[in-house]
Amino acid sequence: MLERHLQALEAKLPELCRQLLEATEQRLREGVQRHADDTAQAALKSWRSQQYAIEPGLLDGLRSALRPTPAPVLKERPVLQDIDELTLVDEDQADQAIEISRIIQQIEARAEWELRELTQLTSKLPGEGALQPAAFARALSEATAGLADKPARALCISAAASALAEQMRELAQQATQRLRGWGLEPAGFAAILPEERVVEDIDVSRHGALLDLRDRVHAADPEHQHDSAHEQTAEMLSQLFKQIMADPDLEPQVKETICRLQASIFRLAVDEPELLGSEQHPTWALINQIAAHAGDHPLASDPRGGQFLAFVEQLVERLSAPEEASVAAFSRALNDVRGFIDHEQEEELQASVFARLALTKKERHDELLPLLRQQVLEQAQASHHLSPLLFEFLLGPWSEALTESVLEHGEESELTLALTTCIESLLASLEPTRNDAERSALRQRLPQLIAQLQRGMDLIKLPQADRDAVLDELMQIHRERTRMAAPAAAPAAAPAREPVPIAPAQAEARPPAPAKPALKPVDELSEDQLLHELLPPETDADQWGNQETSIAALPTVHMGLDDDTGPLVAAARWTEQLQPGTRCKLFLQGQWVSANLLWRSDNGSFFMFTSQLAGGQHSMTRRALERLRAEGLATDVTGASLMQRAVTSMLHKMAR
Repeated sequence: MLERHLQALEAKLPELCRQLLEATEQRLREGVQRHADDTAQAALKSWRSQQYAIEPGLLDGLRSALRPTPAPVLKERPVLQDIDELTLVDEDQADQAIEISRIIQQIEARAEWELRELTQLTSKLPGEGALQPAAFARALSEATAGLADKPARALCISAAASALAEQMRELAQQATQRLRGWGLEPAGFAAILPEERVVEDIDVSRHGALLDLRDRVHAADPEHQHDSAHEQTAEMLSQLFKQIMADPDLEPQVKETICRLQASIFRLAVDEPELLGSEQHPTWALINQIAAHAGDHPLASDPRGGQFLAFVEQLVERLSAPEEASVAAFSRALNDVRGFIDHEQEEELQASVFARLALTKKERHDELLPLLRQQVLEQAQASHHLSPLLFEFLLGPWSEALTESVLEHGEESELTLALTTCIESLLASLEPTRNDAERSALRQRLPQLIAQLQRGMDLIKLPQADRDAVLDELMQIHRERTRMAAPAAAPAAAPAREPVPIAPAQAEARPPAPAKPALKPVDELSEDQLLHELLPPETDADQWGNQETSIAALPTVHMGLDDDTGPLVAAARWTEQLQPGTRCKLFLQGQWVSANLLWRSDNGSFFMFTSQLAGGQHSMTRRALERLRAEGLATDVTGASLMQRAVTSMLHKMAR
């Protein structure tokens, strides 16, 4: 029946795509009639020109959404050695996550009950037969990636999301009717009380909280009014562990392992009155710690989950022995679990050492490049004979080469000084010659100048076409300078050159770094040794003014947010206080994922998280993280502990 259901849905997808494209165009046309502004017209024009190119990719994406491929389970975590190997979430990817979340919101707002009813029906089938809003939203976002103009694209996506929501609503209704016609009946919704009783909660972190819970359990059961205190405790603990077994946030294997501690805790309760004090007692702290860490590492997708569970099962086996029913034994087990988690984090840090070095270098690069580019700009604007092509070359590739040299070899290295003086030599070579002696001197200097230019180009692996364009331009100018007769009068001063804007792709793109010498194995070097070997000493911007060379004497300028009020400022404050070890929830790849902050760079430009996605490790720029936070798509985990959830569930069950 599941296969018949999926085939029936697949048969509807081509029609759904066509209707979605037509409905989107209709909504955009209505928008033009209402607003008649340039953005609305640009959106309609863009959609009309692109919709037929969008259709094949959209159809393939929707088919994949119906039959998602399970994420592979990693046997071991890869050692990432270069920044290009990282799953680096930048602002563009953050924008895509925000876009997907907004599409999901539209789908859920318009088709919530239809999708929920279909989910109830398909839950009885042995597989995934529901329509997943996140998967459909992801398919729409990826298929429309070619719509480049951001304002127009935003209108197109909003209109397409609205159309997709309507199409999914109809698709869910048809699928539900079809499944009912095949004789499938839903499992039934949970009963919704018209006026549910207000339940006074118990904060399990408060001293004596479980004693209060025991009293409530005892008062709610008239048949056991004369039970002893020990019998009351046993009854309360029995109900508490039943709620732990029913907890929907824990995997069955984890719940079963935790509940094997029940007998030991019963025995401990006889002689340990503080057991019912609060969840800070070693027994409850151990249970909460196991549940929290296991919840962050699902067994099906994260190899760390299986390793942790195997370790915990050994501890539980030891604690199950009658002689181990003591506070000291549970305290030792709690310390063992925390030690395991700390060791796991150390291994994660070790496995990510090359990735962190790459991000550290990228952070220094992004801080240093604007300083050096500004210095090059001042030198270039002082020249009256610099062509636009050479001007852009100095501000783009040559500034990159100078930055790379400082990072790789240091600010006082021979290469850095050579690249710096090369700018002066290049500008001097463009000046008109006045006599044969100057022309002869220029001819003698040119081979060394060209060699230095080639050296800088090699450093950043400048593409051959870009090299040829620069060298051909220079050859033409130098031919004129070495042959031209002296001018009768000095030329009039050219007007001050306006800075040529550097395209974002040119300013941000960074050619791959040159191959590094072979290193000793990681396990033979400490992290400090790796840092010393792979990176030069960190450059202090305040030291630039003391250099005899003219690399850059400007102070670092803080780059603020786009505005100084609103969600972005609050997001910046939240990001600033994040520290390694913080557990977070992030919306990535169209889904919420639990992530642990493993590392943040010295200046907070990059953050590295571990999760079950993207090979276990992924990194994020500060701006991307702030964007997600401002949209409510990044938060630290402040959810209730396992013990708190179990106690709250008990209270609500007793109130019914």
